[in-house]
Amino acid sequence: MNESPLRFGHDISSERLDELDLACIAHAAETVRQRGPIAALDIGAGFGAVARALGELPGTRVTAVDRNPDLRSHYERLRPTHPNVDFRACNVPVEWPFDDAAFALVTCQRMIHYLPHHGALELLAKIRRALDDDGRLFISASGSGSELADGLDLVPLARRFGRLRPDRQAEHDIREPVCLYSADELAATLHAAGFRVERCWLSDFGNVKAIAHRARRAPSTAVAVDTTTGDRA
Repeated sequence: MNESPLRFGHDISSERLDELDLACIAHAAETVRQRGPIAALDIGAGFGAVARALGELPGTRVTAVDRNPDLRSHYERLRPTHPNVDFRACNVPVEWPFDDAAFALVTCQRMIHYLPHHGALELLAKIRRALDDDGRLFISASGSGSELADGLDLVPLARRFGRLRPDRQAEHDIREPVCLYSADELAATLHAAGFRVERCWLSDFGNVKAIAHRARRAPSTAVAVDTTTGDRA
């Protein structure tokens, strides 16, 4: 199993693509069919399983972003077989080298919970600006209803940022502080950042997945959340 030296959890996508990954890839293929070549952004890309799958689609150029600069050599080895995948070592949202309206889609799997809530809102605002008018966001966060929350005090989101219980840290290789979300909380956070949520659901494990699109103006009504479970992770 691949691990990040920065201890930000197992790279699940390197083992299998989940329902959200597959929805993202299918959306990219359909967008290329309708619009022609597109650019995609993978935030928290890890070893790049999703970025590679996107880059294998004709007409899709992918920028894979991870805060771990040691991954650069991994992506350089991929270049002969995946020339449409570029790597940027970037500590988002503090560093944000991307133009407005640059991407047709952004995927951000298993990353946003490593930011305090104000940092998550900052990142989402930047993602929204980086998406074009028809852009989609595919995002997931570790769930407050999962076993990761065992023993944690789930205070309001603004103050919810701390380390997991030691046994959960070891089991899931998550050593850094996290902000865990319910489905309602992630949907509301997306809404506050100017997204319209198309679907928000829980995996069997209890993590939260969502698909959202860039609203032309900040929505003024509450979003509906589907809390039925989907895939495992």
